[in-house]
Amino acid sequence: MRYLILFLFCWVPLRAWAQMPQVLQRPVPITADNQPLSTVLRQLSRQGGVSFSYSSTVLPLQTRVTIPPGPPRPLYYTLDAFCRPLRLSYAVVEGQIVLWRANDRPPAGLLAGAGIYPKPLGPPAPPRQAVPLRPLPTRRVGVRVKKYPLARQLSTTANATASVAATPVPDLSGPTLSAADTINMAADTAAYFNLGNIMAKAQQTLVAMKRQAQIKSRQLKTTAQRVAAVPPMALSPDSARWRQRQARASRFIDSLTVSIMRAKVNLRARDTTLASTAVRPPRVANSLYDEHTWQITLVPPLGTNGLRAGRAVNRYSANVLVGYAAGLRGLELGTVLNLDRDTVRGSQLAGVGNLAGRHLGGLQGAGVLNVVGGGGRGLQLAGVLNIAARPLAGWQAAGVLNYAGPPRPDATEPAGPLVQTAGVLNVSLAEVRGVQAAGVLNVARRVRGVQLGLFNVADTVTGASVGLLNFVRHGYHRLDVLYSETWSALATLKLGGSAWFYTQFVGAAQPFDGQLRWGLGYGLGTELAARRRFSLSLDALALHVNEEPSGWTKQLNLQSQLRLLVGWALWKGGRIRLVAGPEVNVLVSQRYDADRQAVYSQVGEGQHLLAENLSGSTLVRVWAGYSAGLRF
Repeated sequence: MRYLILFLFCWVPLRAWAQMPQVLQRPVPITADNQPLSTVLRQLSRQGGVSFSYSSTVLPLQTRVTIPPGPPRPLYYTLDAFCRPLRLSYAVVEGQIVLWRANDRPPAGLLAGAGIYPKPLGPPAPPRQAVPLRPLPTRRVGVRVKKYPLARQLSTTANATASVAATPVPDLSGPTLSAADTINMAADTAAYFNLGNIMAKAQQTLVAMKRQAQIKSRQLKTTAQRVAAVPPMALSPDSARWRQRQARASRFIDSLTVSIMRAKVNLRARDTTLASTAVRPPRVANSLYDEHTWQITLVPPLGTNGLRAGRAVNRYSANVLVGYAAGLRGLELGTVLNLDRDTVRGSQLAGVGNLAGRHLGGLQGAGVLNVVGGGGRGLQLAGVLNIAARPLAGWQAAGVLNYAGPPRPDATEPAGPLVQTAGVLNVSLAEVRGVQAAGVLNVARRVRGVQLGLFNVADTVTGASVGLLNFVRHGYHRLDVLYSETWSALATLKLGGSAWFYTQFVGAAQPFDGQLRWGLGYGLGTELAARRRFSLSLDALALHVNEEPSGWTKQLNLQSQLRLLVGWALWKGGRIRLVAGPEVNVLVSQRYDADRQAVYSQVGEGQHLLAENLSGSTLVRVWAGYSAGLRF
């Protein structure tokens, strides 16, 4: 039973080590001698083939770290060496290693304690005290001696002890690491799961038991041989010599049992937990950056912050030409450029351009350009261009172009409502929640609101895309082929972000007197209701009608329609519908017919006219009609 328990103590830490992410088990041959933490992370990224994600405002990147030389060790071994002293935590998210302070909240998507390293070691376990064991009662051993002959009992005990001595100590060495490194690695892995020094104590216990068993086995075999050499009838059970040997054998067996038990429970094992790596304390105790109430700069480094401008976070900043700082928590004014390599919380106002390296929380206003290297929440106003590398919650307004980049791979929630207005182009590779309006083109991944532009492109629209051409990948795409009282064939292509609003491209043809009357038009529409197989839509469109034998009619000859179509799916869940409904037509024509020497059009002629009026050179006709056909 004890061997099963020892096996489980050895197997559980190794199994936990095997369940670690593969990226943390890669051996990395790294050595650092008083190097900054940022340099060590770059070397680990290059040698281990993995990327790190962290905030330079949180991690003490300038802290000097020392990693002693040695053979290639697993990546987690090296990370723990400096993460524990610096009170940092890390986890593997989407194939990259994310680092943060141990006292902060883990990144989104990680449960507390799940997949987060290094595991807490906890307080060291106190050394075990010797457990005094009473010798086994002589009476019990005497019974066993009476039941079995003494020589047979000693031989059986010697053979059992010899089998213990012959049991090999489990070899924990790995295929690529030395035995010492493997034992250390197993002990360190056990520490992750609060098992303390179980691996070390188990290893030492097995070795000690093997030595004790070898010694006792030799003694028992010698005694058994001597006892077996005595003739069976040489001693009488009632003789004093028999009782003397019986008592001696009982004391020997009791001492052997007590020795083995003490070897199991009272063995002082050597602690094989890895010693802490020498890591120097950080130079800046409170923050990576320096806080300044105000600063004035001509051009870097000609300013009040001097050469340390890149480490300064300013509350009020004035830049005569160009300013450079680590961040802003207040107001920054500049005539040309304002450059902050990290976070801006406040307002940046410049004549030419503003730059926030990582995050924006406030206002950027510039005559030409605003740039954010990450995302954020706020307002960007520029005469030409606004750029945000990550999604921005707020408003982007530019004379030419607005751009908002894609979200991070590990992002679980959208950044927030975004409104984009530009004179030419808007691009959002994330979600737009609000309005996206441009003079020419709008491009978005997902829209929850309205797109207003000459051309609109999106993947998904929950709302409406209003423009001349709307291309929505997962939108509303339908084709109606109809017959009406005016046209023998009329085709309508409907495109939109959703059935709530769509645009139409119309083509119609009608043969007459051996000639062909045809028309082209454009329209808008909406689907008022859609219930299973039933649908109801309202369309408004206008066609320019060509009646000239030569082709195009240059004069005004416009037919407008307002029609209500009821649709019914031919089968349940089918896309093809049978549609039909009434319509109202209005013709406005200034076409001059040379044969009749007057303004004339054949459109609507012969229909039941609701109104007809010829005023000067303009002819107006109004009549009711119908349309019927199929929708695909």
